[in-house]
Amino acid sequence: MNRFNFASFTDGYFIDAMSSIENIYRTNGSAKGYGQNLVDYISDLHMASNGDTNISPKTRAVMRTLLGFEFISKIGFNPRSATRNFTQRLLDYVEWGPVMVKRMNEELKNITFKDRRNNEIGVEFFVESELKKAGLLFEESSPQLVESGLVAPASMFNLRQWNESKGEFEIIEKSKTEGFADLISAGAAKSSWLHRKAENSNRKHTFKIAFAQLHHWLDGNRLFNEKMGDQGLSELEIANRVRKVSSNYAKNMVILNHFDYADYAKSKAFRSGIGRFMFQFQHYSMEFFERNLRIMREAKGDILSGELLPSGDARGLAKAYRLGMAYFIAPAVASALTGVNFENLVEHDSAQRINQLATLLTGDDDEIKEAFYGKGPIISTFGGPLASDILDIGVMMDLINIEEDSLLTLITGLEKYDTNNQSTDLTKKLRLLNTFLGRFVERHIPQIAEGRIGWAVQQELGLYPTAEARKKKDLAKAVVPKEIEQALQQLMA
Repeated sequence: MNRFNFASFTDGYFIDAMSSIENIYRTNGSAKGYGQNLVDYISDLHMASNGDTNISPKTRAVMRTLLGFEFISKIGFNPRSATRNFTQRLLDYVEWGPVMVKRMNEELKNITFKDRRNNEIGVEFFVESELKKAGLLFEESSPQLVESGLVAPASMFNLRQWNESKGEFEIIEKSKTEGFADLISAGAAKSSWLHRKAENSNRKHTFKIAFAQLHHWLDGNRLFNEKMGDQGLSELEIANRVRKVSSNYAKNMVILNHFDYADYAKSKAFRSGIGRFMFQFQHYSMEFFERNLRIMREAKGDILSGELLPSGDARGLAKAYRLGMAYFIAPAVASALTGVNFENLVEHDSAQRINQLATLLTGDDDEIKEAFYGKGPIISTFGGPLASDILDIGVMMDLINIEEDSLLTLITGLEKYDTNNQSTDLTKKLRLLNTFLGRFVERHIPQIAEGRIGWAVQQELGLYPTAEARKKKDLAKAVVPKEIEQALQQLMA
């Protein structure tokens, strides 16, 4: 029923918009081209919201099957990926700072939450209900699953159609291809459990901090109360207005820090037929890059206005300082203390891609291979997981012949399939089914069998001791005074 209502609502506004454009740009004058641009733009947005009806059900089913398999393979049941997803919470500390976050968590304890019937409710219940109503809480799938286009839009749930020859409606029966696509999509949804938990936890945290912040500013504010009083609102109505405004602000902050994964929020290239395969899971990278640009733009404004210290009015610059601390300085300090590379866990996606480009232009073969995880620059950056798996399967079945100096080998990185590769055929096949399953069989089980459970967990989180991290640790011991080193170790603990 919700899907039907959604489709009816958007279809109604789509028709109204088109009718308005027809009335405004009816003539064949100079504005005709502009009117056509508006028609194309609105049609594209409507298609993104309700689904592309030009794609046949069987073609869509094949797309959903392939994308669902890739989701299960690369992200499903993947603790490492879910943990990285959880670190997106750092954007809250970049936006508000740890002091403000702590203060607002305390402020929440002093706020009384009530439902529509004015009954008192708990904080968690209020936050969940507000996020659910706004469609910002993931109950059945993760944002990565939505990003892949595996959650079916409303227009795909038409169960009957008009038969011209019979002059009546008839029930549409799903084909075996569609049934299999539904099965794969359901499996992908189940496999997204860890990501869903991490994402929902992040979103609740952001909502709480933002809600408490604006509620703290408005509740009891004399000017706000006077303005609401002038509108004839009672004391109870003013309190409800404060909650409503604070909730709206909190929802917008959730979208700002944790992004919108619906089709209409994506680049058109990312939601096209081929774009879904070539740029699967790339929407987050673009949103994260844009979020960083906004912070840098704010910091630039502060510098140009002469505000260089966060203690003044340099809020943008303060965010930039905290961004550098959270994503660069803190992981570097942790690596210097432990000799373990924490950048695999606290990953700044934009910086990583810039480093990859720099390595491609200036690095040697071994550095390039490491930077692109042995996949090569083309497949790793633009090919998407589906193209990568197709090549993997082709190599394993001897359908693709690897020649050391061939162009395909150079641009795809397929040189990783040399005779010195220590992975067995079994673990290669397991990685195709699920990357975590491949790691578990190849690495974790042998470690657990030797009683090294902690090391297996550390490996799964990607906390590897690297040569670069060990250099940082040796440098820290040589340069940092013993007292400061002890203080840093206490901070790490």
